[in-house]
Amino acid sequence: MGKIRDRLEEILAGSFFCIGSFLVVYGVIMRYVFHAPLFWVDEISTYLLLWGILLGWSLAQQDGRHVCVDLLYAFLPKKWQYRIGVFEKICSILFCIFLFVASVTLWLHYVNNAQVSTNAQIKLWIVYLIMPLSSLMFLIRFIEEIISLIRGGIDSLKSIDIGGGH
Repeated sequence: MGKIRDRLEEILAGSFFCIGSFLVVYGVIMRYVFHAPLFWVDEISTYLLLWGILLGWSLAQQDGRHVCVDLLYAFLPKKWQYRIGVFEKICSILFCIFLFVASVTLWLHYVNNAQVSTNAQIKLWIVYLIMPLSSLMFLIRFIEEIISLIRGGIDSLKSIDIGGGH
């Protein structure tokens, strides 16, 4: 099931990001080359790019591509790295739970008020649906990581290269 989810995330995030980028270029060409600006392009491209980026959160976490500062962490003994790793995953899980609850609250606000976007007249609950979805996917990723870390113990820690060479 994890591989299917990963592949689906990759396809959706990539598709939204590519389509959003294409719309930005299309909008610029229409505005500056043909002098016929399209009122909806900026808004739709922003939503698509946002959806692509937020779906990419979970993918970046899976591949370990999120920004991290490990200067001090790399010099600690494995026992402390393990403890800090578990603490970091717990904090990340709590943050994702907070983000999920807050985003569901915001999403329900737009569902109940039936508000629409300014130019394209898209229902805003559709636009904001990405927040609970992406935070839930992020939460699932962190839960999988902490389970893997706890099951594997200290031996499951990834080796960290100390030094600046690549």
